[in-house]
Amino acid sequence: MSHNPAESVGWSVTAVASKQLVYGLGTLGYEFSSDDHRKSFIAKITYMMKSAAEEVVSWLSDLGGKKPAEPTGLESDPDDPRQMVEYLRKNPSEAKGLIWTLIVDQAPIYAISPAGTDEGEIYARLIELLDGQARGDAAMDGADSGPDGMKAGDSEACIWLIGVAGRLGGRTIELRSGQIVPVLEVERADRLNGLDIRELVDMTTAGAAETKADRTQDRTSLTDNEIDERERSRLRGFLNRIHFDSRNLGVTSRDRALNFAVFQGFSINNADLWARSDFATIFADDISMESIDIEKSAFERGDGDTREVEFRFYDPTYTRNVEKVFRYTVDVSGVQPITVRMRHSDEM
Repeated sequence: MSHNPAESVGWSVTAVASKQLVYGLGTLGYEFSSDDHRKSFIAKITYMMKSAAEEVVSWLSDLGGKKPAEPTGLESDPDDPRQMVEYLRKNPSEAKGLIWTLIVDQAPIYAISPAGTDEGEIYARLIELLDGQARGDAAMDGADSGPDGMKAGDSEACIWLIGVAGRLGGRTIELRSGQIVPVLEVERADRLNGLDIRELVDMTTAGAAETKADRTQDRTSLTDNEIDERERSRLRGFLNRIHFDSRNLGVTSRDRALNFAVFQGFSINNADLWARSDFATIFADDISMESIDIEKSAFERGDGDTREVEFRFYDPTYTRNVEKVFRYTVDVSGVQPITVRMRHSDEM
């Protein structure tokens, strides 16, 4: 049975604070309003797949020779994000009919709803993020692996989590499962962003390649697949630990600051295209998270709402307590949190 974070903090969906600020961090999902709604997408995606296959048959026939057999046995699955993305890219207006959700611990906690004049741009952004998330899942699972092992998506985004800045307007919606979740209103497309882990996937691929090179010198007897899976497992463990320690509903000032700081930790922090993000540096050094501390900032100004978020890491191979500390000062007084300053240090 899935754990619902909303239940764990005793939320009553009938008593949602109106216009409460939220900065949520989780995975992107979508749901259908009913079984009939889902069946309609099965028919639509099947038609799309059949039309595409028939175009290929027609093209091959035009080349001459024996006419290929008509396409049969096409199976559509509207729950497959890759098929859904392909369909929505060709039929973007259909995105409005889906219930888009923010998921934490495999359970929807919010239904994402455009508010204001950016509706079209917001739905386009949701489709883009769903595409990147499917690519990120494939990279993590090794589905993109070829004969040379793991491959990153080059210029294509590999999304791990999404950050959503919005407001709770007091509305709720019932999902097909019967679960009722608050509606999170998003006013602008740029308040929907994905945590792109291409950088970490590239580093994982490089680590696997280095291990394979070492194997030629009889340093290990692992197969290519075993090496790839070991590196992917290390990446999954690193990401899951950070997400596990920071999972929340993104409602309180503390939680909004934490979620945004996690997002910042995976962002490239200067103009150097070869620079690593803060957390990529941690991953490369193979050191472990010790704690996350959050407190009211002494640098708060005026009517701001500012928090200090501190991530502490340690190297378990050292006998001395060598630590790397990343500190982010985050102002969460507005709908979109902002980073006031970032500080890094090494402590003994």
